[in-house]
Amino acid sequence: MGLLSTSNTKLGRVCGFAISTKSCGKYRFKKHQGCKEYCYARKIENLRPRVKAKWEDNLKRTKRKDFVEKMADELSFSGDFIRVHVSGDFYSQEYLNKWCELAWMFQHKTFLVYTKAIDLDFSKRPENLRVILSDDQQIWSPLHKYFDGVATMQQDKKYFTCPYVEKRTTCDECMYCLNADRPKIFFKKH
Repeated sequence: MGLLSTSNTKLGRVCGFAISTKSCGKYRFKKHQGCKEYCYARKIENLRPRVKAKWEDNLKRTKRKDFVEKMADELSFSGDFIRVHVSGDFYSQEYLNKWCELAWMFQHKTFLVYTKAIDLDFSKRPENLRVILSDDQQIWSPLHKYFDGVATMQQDKKYFTCPYVEKRTTCDECMYCLNADRPKIFFKKH
């Protein structure tokens, strides 16, 4: 079974990689109550047992020594844009470093990830690994400058509204998060 998927309707033709929301269980998320309240990935895990099993298997595979090698094999045949963590998050510096290594290997591809992993060091990532801070409740404003962009669930006129919920515009049609300079995205609850 492959690691990358093209079955996420929101992404369109963009390949995605998802891991279990168990990866989000570190102390930094327990203080961020919004995750429990409106995490779409947890809802999917509860509704679709096969998806949950796949994401749990992917999480286990990220911890294996051959993860970078296996993912590199799949990336060799994927498109130019990769959405890392359709579900889940960076659970350790070692795991983040694996994605940095992959991004360095595939500099002609763009990797996009949303994260709440504010306690990890992203300073050594290559430019093609675009990291957007998921600051759902706008509580980490001083940290915004350390990320490539910010996503929120707090309505703000300065933020671009993701068109998926209202217009069903897919990521491969929009491309704002991948192409904008320091994107600011507002996601409506879905």
